Amino acid sequence: AVNIDIQLLDCNNGLTSTNDNLTITLSSGNSGTTINGSSSPVSIQAQNGKYLIFRTSWVYDGQGKNFLTAILRLAREREVLNIVSDQWGAPSYALHLAQATLTVLERALELAKVKNFPSGIYHLCHHGVTNWYEFAQEIIHLARKRGDSLCVKQMESITTEAYPTAAKRPLNSRLDMTRIKTTFDILMPHWQEGLIECMGNHR
Repeated sequence: AVNIDIQLLDCNNGLTSTNDNLTITLSSGNSGTTINGSSSPVSIQAQNGKYLIFRTSWVYDGQGKNFLTAILRLAREREVLNIVSDQWGAPSYALHLAQATLTVLERALELAKVKNFPSGIYHLCHHGVTNWYEFAQEIIHLARKRGDSLCVKQMESITTEAYPTAAKRPLNSRLDMTRIKTTFDILMPHWQEGLIECMGNHR
């Protein structure tokens, strides 16, 4: 048996960049290496020599509590929605993340047969970039296209300052995925493809 620690960290929980206009690389200075303030990659590395830590962004699914299901619920209840438009990232479909994680694990085990296990921190999210406002617009567009009955008539773009939350949300969640692509030959689909598939799977 092989013991491998695998962690998935959502960079929306505190990941920050020194430059909000640049894609975040693995060498970027940041303080967001925890999820919900609890799981530290440093402690994980100390526990086990074999580990895979994935930083991702804006995880959603067609069920449970997340941005997609919240927007669909609110669109059925309200005529006007105010959505933040100055936070940038790549929405990531949970199913695609799970599939990619399994693929990476399989390839990591294959690589370990000829050299050391490729332990490390890797960025893993969908291709492309958007903001919450544009993401919400696409959700509403696809919902109407599939025949959902919605009340929403207008969507307003607002700033982060106009929508304070208990947890500080980073303006920049764009992740550089060069390392995972070169190490495991993994390239996630565009975020719009993920959203189309998700909404097709959950009606």
